[in-house]
Amino acid sequence: MSLSGQLINICARRLKCKDGQGDIEFWNEISMLSTLKHRNIVSLVGFCEENDEKILVYEYLVHRSLDRHLSGPNLTWFQRLKICLGVAHGLSYIHYDVVHCDVNSSKIYLDKDWEPKISGFELSTKYPQSWRHRLLSSQSFDNRKMTPKYDVYCYGVLLFEVLYAVKPTKTQRQGVINPELREQMDRQSLTFLTNIIDKCLSEHPVQRPTMDQVVKELEDVFELQWKHENLEHSTAADKDHEGTSSGLLKWERPMIPLSEIKAATNNFDEAHFIAGGGFGLVYKGELNVFGLPISSSIEGELQKERTKTSVAIKCIKNRQDMASKKGFLTEA
Repeated sequence: MSLSGQLINICARRLKCKDGQGDIEFWNEISMLSTLKHRNIVSLVGFCEENDEKILVYEYLVHRSLDRHLSGPNLTWFQRLKICLGVAHGLSYIHYDVVHCDVNSSKIYLDKDWEPKISGFELSTKYPQSWRHRLLSSQSFDNRKMTPKYDVYCYGVLLFEVLYAVKPTKTQRQGVINPELREQMDRQSLTFLTNIIDKCLSEHPVQRPTMDQVVKELEDVFELQWKHENLEHSTAADKDHEGTSSGLLKWERPMIPLSEIKAATNNFDEAHFIAGGGFGLVYKGELNVFGLPISSSIEGELQKERTKTSVAIKCIKNRQDMASKKGFLTEA
């Protein structure tokens, strides 16, 4: 398809409409996606209403819907958590005035980088800003009795499905984790995640958290898993270099200029954002850092090789108290 003179890949969704059926849903989706702009919301390119045809045109997302990947080997546990966190951010964003009403794994699409995009807004509904506080406390309103807490329950079902590859039932709130995924998991991170699932699936809406709260707790889950995986990589590297002098793997951490960090993250651009947690935000980038020591031409002397390496860069938030400074010194 050509857009502004440029060819782009698109996904066309043809609605099965007959004798005016589906009109409300068709225009509702157009209305919603015309106002919702977020990195985790699918982009509507355009639409067609001609000769009794109703067609919605979206950006093409190469990995298609999440449900296609939950039983297969395509996604690591870390990738699954990142997708869940992206969906949580998207729902937190829309809950300022929209209830999605149909959150499920078939409505979550994945781009070339496995970034999730929420779709399927044909059943969504808006509510007045003056009702926001009341809705977050789970008080229903007349339009189909839907509140943000309904989306929270559906999100809990999504988390359950990502973890166990099946949907929960009234009699089954636990499942069997794929052994390959289980080996990748941090134990504390998994415990925190199952607690979030339990709270989201509470039978009483008032006991379910808001999506803002889910985002905060899930960021902690993500950060624990990230630390777990990096610790494993560090341990593996230590084993690969056993037999070298014990001091070789304990070089001092270099001070990195702020200009290099800004260049690596494109001045902390959103495209480099990974997650938030603790007292800061985490970004990905590439830096020239010192790696393993190498032998120099001078006998008995060691040098450190400076190489381009993918890194995670955590930007600590400033706070009035001393907590952020303490957290910075602890992690350093």
